[in-house]
Parts: sequence; C-alpha cells; structure tokens
Amino acid sequence: MKYAARLHGNHTEVAVALAVALFLAFLAQWGGGMAAITGSYLAGLFIAMTPEREKVVVDLHPLLNSFFGPLFFVSIAWKSTPGTWAVRVAFFALILTIAILGKIVGSGLGAYWTGFTRRESIAVGVGMIPRGEVGLITASLGLAAGLVTRQVYTEAVALVLLTTLITPAVLRYAFPKASEPLDGEGITTLSVA
Repeated sequence: MKYAARLHGNHTEVAVALAVALFLAFLAQWGGGMAAITGSYLAGLFIAMTPEREKVVVDLHPLLNSFFGPLFFVSIAWKSTPGTWAVRVAFFALILTIAILGKIVGSGLGAYWTGFTRRESIAVGVGMIPRGEVGLITASLGLAAGLVTRQVYTEAVALVLLTTLITPAVLRYAFPKASEPLDGEGITTLSVA
C-alpha cells in the first residue's frame, strides 16, 4: 500500500487493495483449502492497518454498493428455490423465533452483564437480530459442499432476509422516544426513524 500511494493514479490504492483481497481469497480457497472469505477478511485486516485505509474505504464504498453487493445477492438468490419456501412453514417459524429470541437474550444478557441498563441491553439484543452476508456465505459453502440441501439453503436465505426486514420495526420499540428519559437516568436518545 505504501508503494501504491507513491504512484500517480487516482484510485491506485483501491486497485491494490482489491488485488490483494482477491489474491488472498484465491490462496485461501484453492491453496489452503479454506473458504475464500477467510483470505479476503485477512486482506481487510492488513489493509485496515495501513495509513491508506481511509482512502480505500471512501473509494471502494460506491463500487461495493453499485456492483459487488448486488452481484453477491443475485448469486445468492439464484441458488435458492422459491418453490420450497412454503415447505415446512411451522419448522421455519420455529427456527425464526429461536433466531430472534436467541440474539435478543444472548446479546442482551452479554450487554447487561457488562454494565448496560436493562433498556440498553434489550436495544443491543434487538440490534443484533439480523443475520448478514457471512450467514449467506456459510449457507452457500454448505450447499456447494453438499452438507445442506437446497431446501435448507433456501430457508437460510429466507432467515437472513426476514431477520434483516424485521429488525428496523422492532428497533423502533426498543429505543425510547427523544423526549423519554432512558431508564430514569435523565439521558435522552433520538428515536429511530
């Protein structure tokens, strides 16, 4: 990254960062027998320790939102089979309930034990409900390795989508309104829009 910063290009640091991330992802997948996400995560850690990290983040953000993000989610959707989403509805509802309550209770208790108030702990737990890209990547790897069926994969995708959609509505109730004191401490917070 130090050498990339010395070159006279507008986006040289981003190009080098992407090259390093893709190269380490390739090495992890085909050279080390690990998931590609491991190598790219390692590249992110390395790049985050350089002085050029801010420039890389600013320049890479639009590319992630306009190209890599949509491409990733389209590839996930292609692997799922919408016809199987209606199968095992009761089982899926149970898994969804466990996923939501598990995050609220687990993260909420962890926050409470570290000194957060009861209301703040609930807000932390609710904020942790969504499953993200790593869950989708794990499900994709399991499908590719034959460890999960396409139906289980589709349920995992639906779980990620639903927990992501549910969270903003639940967060609205977890945070107090701007004029409401937080657990009687006189501290106010902004309401979630």
